[in-house]
Amino acid sequence: MNETKDHVKLLQWFAIALFLQLLYFNIFKYVNILQDILVYGAYLKSLSYSKKVTPVKKYIGIAIVLALVSNIFSQQLLFYWSTVFIAGMDLLIIMEFGKILVSLEQRYNAHGPTARVLKKYVIIVFAVIVSWTILSNLPRDWQIGLLVLGAFLLFVVNIRLFFHVLSLRKHVKKKSFVVTYL
Repeated sequence: MNETKDHVKLLQWFAIALFLQLLYFNIFKYVNILQDILVYGAYLKSLSYSKKVTPVKKYIGIAIVLALVSNIFSQQLLFYWSTVFIAGMDLLIIMEFGKILVSLEQRYNAHGPTARVLKKYVIIVFAVIVSWTILSNLPRDWQIGLLVLGAFLLFVVNIRLFFHVLSLRKHVKKKSFVVTYL
């Protein structure tokens, strides 16, 4: 029973991290650092409920350093490449959490579409990352267009993953209630 509660908490904090990624805090200067700290903190809190050993903590550390460096040094070329590398680190983090989600889905016999959702997530995010690698070689209007299109696609796949995690959490929570008859 305690393990099931840990799994529910893991999914809850993972959903919180995904929700925080959906918000756009870049209205004021350096507020996106706060958003990154909140998102990666929620990822770490989620990992505290998992007994699996994963390299996610290393990926989170690298992503935080990249986010800090990109905000401290404000060069346009550094901005492009830090955006690409941070998106890559986020993809690696989500892929590692995807392994945890698939194992939870198998453990609780939730015949859900986790593998399909993650496959689409990886394909779309990878396509966005590839398109962002060519930003510095394009005219300014194409740069803005690719950034906006990529941000929109990332928003859509994060919403899909967010709702999938919520439904998996609901399923695990429902499976945790055991009725015993005497």
